[in-house]
Amino acid sequence: MNRIKINKVSVPIPESWEELTVRQMSDALQYASEQPERWKDVLFRLCVYTGFAIPYEELSNSIISDEVLNFIVHSLRFEKEPLNVGKYVQDVPNFLEFEHPVSSGNTVKIRIPKKLDEERIGSKMMFVQEVIPKVNELGTIVPVLPLAIAIYLQPYVEERDFDTTRVQQFAVSHCENLPFVKALSVGTFFLKMSVDWKNGKGKSRNQSQAMTLMNGKRESRTSKNSDR
Repeated sequence: MNRIKINKVSVPIPESWEELTVRQMSDALQYASEQPERWKDVLFRLCVYTGFAIPYEELSNSIISDEVLNFIVHSLRFEKEPLNVGKYVQDVPNFLEFEHPVSSGNTVKIRIPKKLDEERIGSKMMFVQEVIPKVNELGTIVPVLPLAIAIYLQPYVEERDFDTTRVQQFAVSHCENLPFVKALSVGTFFLKMSVDWKNGKGKSRNQSQAMTLMNGKRESRTSKNSDR
């Protein structure tokens, strides 16, 4: 990550996809899809990639030397490299590092749970009810990535009970600033485990029947007869 000064403001200039946060990447995908003409403007893309450290109107009216402009364009050359989503999804980190909820300026490392057996039922149900339907609707987890991570990790970071209101707050305050590639890996991993849990994969017959009822479905007469 490089920095340059524009109007006396130190602006972080990313040099790779790995340096973008969840919020920056989510904004980038949204603007590229909804405002493709505006997205062609390198200054606007810079604003998005830097979290609008300088508003676009101010940046576009700044006096920037050709040298600085060339530096910006050169730094953003990573855009030409495809984002290897498959690589990051498969490489699930053991830990995620968060800003400490109490001690400003410090961080805390949280181990990523590798199975849901010992996770809170409230967390699992919230994921099933709020994240999975949104992913199915949008075809991507990116817009709900902060929530997907907050649902399972909020109690560990804050060392408090699971709470739906605090989860929503934690998603904004702590998860939007996570490195996108790591967050994508963890969020996708949580999604897979939650879908398996919802579908009763690997559970006993009684557990699967319980999940069927929780999902609002009824066993058909045919399936009941076939079990006899």
